[in-house]
Amino acid sequence: MRKFKTKDRVLIVLITTLLVAISSAFLVNRTLQNIVNNINEEAQPNARLIHLKSVLYIVTSAESQVKSYGITFDEQYLERYNQSITRVDSTLKLLYREAKGDSQFNLEVKRIDSLSNKKFEILDELLLVTNEQSIRGVLEKVQIRVSPQDNQETVEPVQNEEVDGRFFQKLFGTRKNNDEPSAVTSTKKQTDFSYQIFNHEFNTLKKREIAREEELKAREFSLIQSNQEIMDKITSLVRELEAVEDSHMQAKLTEVEKEGSRTRITIVVFCLISCVLLVFAGYIISVYVKRNDAYKQDLENSKNETDRFNKEILSSINYAKHLQSAILPDEAKIAQLLPNSFVFYKPKDIVAGDFYWLVQSGDYTYVAVADCTGHGVPGAMISMTCLSALDRSVREFGLKTPAEILDNCLRLIIETFDGGDFKVYDGMDIALCRIDRTKMELQYAGANNSLYYISGGEPIIIKADRQSVCRFSHDKHFTNHKITINATDTFFIYSDGLQDQFGGPKRKKLMPHRVQKFLADNVNKSFEEQANRLEKAFEEWKGEVPQIDDICVMGFRV
Repeated sequence: MRKFKTKDRVLIVLITTLLVAISSAFLVNRTLQNIVNNINEEAQPNARLIHLKSVLYIVTSAESQVKSYGITFDEQYLERYNQSITRVDSTLKLLYREAKGDSQFNLEVKRIDSLSNKKFEILDELLLVTNEQSIRGVLEKVQIRVSPQDNQETVEPVQNEEVDGRFFQKLFGTRKNNDEPSAVTSTKKQTDFSYQIFNHEFNTLKKREIAREEELKAREFSLIQSNQEIMDKITSLVRELEAVEDSHMQAKLTEVEKEGSRTRITIVVFCLISCVLLVFAGYIISVYVKRNDAYKQDLENSKNETDRFNKEILSSINYAKHLQSAILPDEAKIAQLLPNSFVFYKPKDIVAGDFYWLVQSGDYTYVAVADCTGHGVPGAMISMTCLSALDRSVREFGLKTPAEILDNCLRLIIETFDGGDFKVYDGMDIALCRIDRTKMELQYAGANNSLYYISGGEPIIIKADRQSVCRFSHDKHFTNHKITINATDTFFIYSDGLQDQFGGPKRKKLMPHRVQKFLADNVNKSFEEQANRLEKAFEEWKGEVPQIDDICVMGFRV
């Protein structure tokens, strides 16, 4: 069975605790949200009850409109009455929509609809009765208007034929007539006869009116009783529905309380579990912290030891740099042997595998730029071997031509690295020149590093042999080249670190043709300015890209 490390255990416990806490938070949030939703749902007004009460209110208002019309006979009350009927119809449609899917409530709505229709039928009949009763009042008003103006006593309603006769006598007897007396007498007789017939018909009509009035009053009383019964039924039905809705609301509130109780228990349980896990996690963390402190202390000790070793190594490398700098030609020597020259030397690390060499032997001045295998400390060690081989070839072996010197360096380097069991194939690429000022002649031999020079404004390249100065698969002598020079010719020898540097907008190599073009464009500048421009151009090309190799460029004019 796999055993987890302390760090992994702590991580597992923390993750588990975090998951439990997150789950608890989600559960609590969901439960609380459900409770809030239930409370919001219960807090919202019940649409059914609102519509039912609206129906009850509109029906009551319609009854008031009918009564007001019976008193004032104002047609505005009839318009409001008709509007009440329309409002009840629209509210009942809403109730039918609410009753979809609820057969019981749908049945109750139908009952209310039926009762409302009966209610309005009764109110319509009451309006008709009211209009019929108004006829009697009109006749009484006519009798009052035809009575003598100076009679201040209250006029009672007509009760018998004698009174009716006086009513019509007063109605027609007050009119003026300008005919002759005989004509008046004849007319009076005819009028008396007409009065008798009219009084008889009027009395008959009045008796019918009285009977009709009694019938209307009885009907009105019956309608009022029916109206009250219907209102009582509607009110009772609304109250029953309110009671049902209240019972539903109480049931929901009880369910909400139960849900809240279950939620509280769940929250308590999860809180207890979270507390236990947190305590356990705290214990594990404390153990981990103690062990981690010990680990940190060990790590700090190791880091201090590593820093000490690094400082020692860095100190050794810096001392090696001083030694390498001491071997390389200094500015005074360069100014003495090649006054018209510049050196652009930029190691990748503290010490470098590239080097430049300048020696005076008799009438000859030897100058070289070499690129040893690798860079840093290994390259620097190989460069010491190659420098020693060059010095021995000139001073000890007395060799004169560059090709002979490189052939001898190859032999010396192979002998040097043949001392152990491990064969070393490292060496150097080099461009070696010999300057003879008396003959104005320059001899050159190269191992992979060509000679580039400008003569009469024309760039010329003398290509090197395609082999390095190192243990090789076949023996091949280096080629010696002779060039007649003049004082205006400018020569450049360099390693491949400059042309292989990545950079520019597309992060590509600088390439030899760009290097040669730059050197040719600035050949008329002073050597100091050429060196400054070359360094600036290199930095601009490199940009943020790290330097990949040592760089050594040397330019001179004889």
